[in-house]
Amino acid sequence: MVPRRFASTAQQAAALLGSVDVLVCLAGIVGCAHALERPVSQFRRILDVNAAGSFICARAAARQMVRQGRGGRIVLSASVSAHRAAEWARYGITVNSVSPGRTWCERNPLGRMGSPDEVAGVVVMLASNAGSYMNGADVICDGGGVVF
Repeated sequence: MVPRRFASTAQQAAALLGSVDVLVCLAGIVGCAHALERPVSQFRRILDVNAAGSFICARAAARQMVRQGRGGRIVLSASVSAHRAAEWARYGITVNSVSPGRTWCERNPLGRMGSPDEVAGVVVMLASNAGSYMNGADVICDGGGVVF
């Protein structure tokens, strides 16, 4: 039901304005509870609005842009909170992520996919004392990025 509403809104905007060329999606809510006490229902609501809501809006706008055949621009907001996982640092807990680039090998400057061992090395580093001072980081391990 919700996705249909957004699709209809994108089509109505195109009918009213002549086209949909830009979507700026600034939707976002936070929970004002510490993660250790945050109810799962509150976390799910945050995901529904911030992640699912943004995806649904972006998809509806993109579908309209594809129908129009002229491209367009989509800008999504994020939060510094997503990059600064400092809440548990006082307990000696660091939180980091790894973003492996394991597809599109023909577009990768190295010309191949990364092996599990190559990504595992980054995970081992973050999990070991070598990564003890890293907190709130996303390590991109993608062979140099995807070249389009």
